[in-house]
Amino acid sequence: MPLGRMLARPLFQLDIIGSEHLPDGPYVAGINHASHVDAAFASMALRKPVRFMAAADLIGINRGLDFILPFYGAILLPRSSVPLGAMREGLDHLGNGGRLGVFPEGRRSEGWRASELKRGAAWLAIRAGVPLVPVALSGTDRVMGLEERKVRRGKVEVRIGVPLVGERDSYALTEAWGRAMDGLLSQSDLGGEPGERVRDAVSGAEEGI
Repeated sequence: MPLGRMLARPLFQLDIIGSEHLPDGPYVAGINHASHVDAAFASMALRKPVRFMAAADLIGINRGLDFILPFYGAILLPRSSVPLGAMREGLDHLGNGGRLGVFPEGRRSEGWRASELKRGAAWLAIRAGVPLVPVALSGTDRVMGLEERKVRRGKVEVRIGVPLVGERDSYALTEAWGRAMDGLLSQSDLGGEPGERVRDAVSGAEEGI
C-alpha cells in the first residue's frame, strides 16, 4: 500500500472506485476541486506519481500548502497571464511518460459546476495524445472546507471514470469530461450533485485553464 494511504488510514475512510480504469502510460487526470486537500486524496487514489498544476497565487497563503506543493511537483500557473510556460512544462512531463493532475474548474468551488470549466486539461490531453481521465472526489469539502485551515476526520470517496480518448476538439472533450463527472458524482452519497449542461460553462481559450 502506498505510504500516503497508510498514513491516512487512521484519520480518514478513503474509498476508491474504478482504479482498473487508470492507464498504464501517461494521462491527464481531470479532477473536481472543492478543498485544499483534493490533490492529496487524488494522489493517493491514482497510485503512481502525479504532478499537479496549481495556481501560483497559492504560494504564501498557508505554510502547509507551501510545504505540500513542491512535494507534489506542482507546476505553477499564473492567473494574470496566459500560462504558456506552465503548459509547455506540462506537455514535456507528459511526453516523458508522466501523469498530470488538473482541476478544470480553475479554483476551489462551493459545489460542482459553481465555476466555469476551463479547457486546459482537454488541450493538454489532445496536444500530448494521451487520455483524459475523469476523477470525481466527494467528501473533501467536509474534511477541509473552503475557508478552513484545519483538517477534520471524515470519509472521502474517489471515483475514477473510463479514460476519454479520440476527441480532437478541446471544447467537445471538456463537455465529455463534464458529462462523465456528472455521472460519477451522482453515484456518491457524499455530495457533489450534477449541475447544468457543461457547454454554457466552458470558457474561451483566452481565459486560460
